[in-house]
Amino acid sequence: MTGGANYKVVLVNRTRNPWWSRFFTVTQFCCVPLILWWIPYQHLPPPGWAVALLAMAAAAMSIHEGMKDWQKLFWIVIMTAMLITELRAINKERDKAYWDSVTETHRREVEEARQQDRFEASMKGFENLLAQDKAILRTTQGAASTAQEGIASMMGTDSYLLAIPQHIFPATPSNQDSFGFMLFPIGKHIIWDGEVVESEGQMDESFYSRPQKVIELKPITLSHASGLGITIQPSRDKDNWYAFSFSSRATGGGENLLIRFNQHTNSWEFQYWLYRLKIGMKKPEPPVVLKHQEWEPIPSPVMVQAH
Repeated sequence: MTGGANYKVVLVNRTRNPWWSRFFTVTQFCCVPLILWWIPYQHLPPPGWAVALLAMAAAAMSIHEGMKDWQKLFWIVIMTAMLITELRAINKERDKAYWDSVTETHRREVEEARQQDRFEASMKGFENLLAQDKAILRTTQGAASTAQEGIASMMGTDSYLLAIPQHIFPATPSNQDSFGFMLFPIGKHIIWDGEVVESEGQMDESFYSRPQKVIELKPITLSHASGLGITIQPSRDKDNWYAFSFSSRATGGGENLLIRFNQHTNSWEFQYWLYRLKIGMKKPEPPVVLKHQEWEPIPSPVMVQAH
């Protein structure tokens, strides 16, 4: 009887602790290395894994029958560890997101700084290239200006002649009303192969139909004036007009010269108009006044100078 009774008790105990209960007890000890691996060494899983395991542990505790106090304490420790693991995983994920953001911001700043450096280097290179181009342009312009000035000097460009009357020297009672002419250059270039045409009267349409005197000139510079070799004897009783036409390699000009005797000062006076003429134009253009001088006394030869 006693042996039968003991057999029945064991059978009841086996019925109350099925195989999955024993398996659950074994898993309690298998979870310890996992906890020791996650928590101390911080080999944390992604957020959510610990919560899933925590839910599974809670479900296991709810269906486990006959759990002893130490087992309950053990599972409470495991669940607490899982909770701590989840919190650490969340914090780690948050820190990673923060540092990723900081790293991305720093990367953008570094990239912007590099782009700024490249832009500044490019602008500096462009400025250097522009400075070189300007230097080359200045050199080219200087060479072009020198060449242009050389051509202008050889051609006598923009240089004109001005005829100024002067008293005959030496002055005597018989020649006090006789005058000659001196030619002076107006401009900075040498006048080459000049030719002067002179006649009495004004520089108008009838100029080339009147009797003329033609004088071929040697080169004339600012330091080398030339006489025309013409002598005139104007009348004291009227205004006397004399016209001059000038032509050279590159320019053409004309001059109207007016001479009179001033009864109040008992002296001869003159004034002139110097014109620039357009030579070789298909359509005639009116002359342009380059210079005009009001009345002045006719000088003696030693006083003649360009005005």
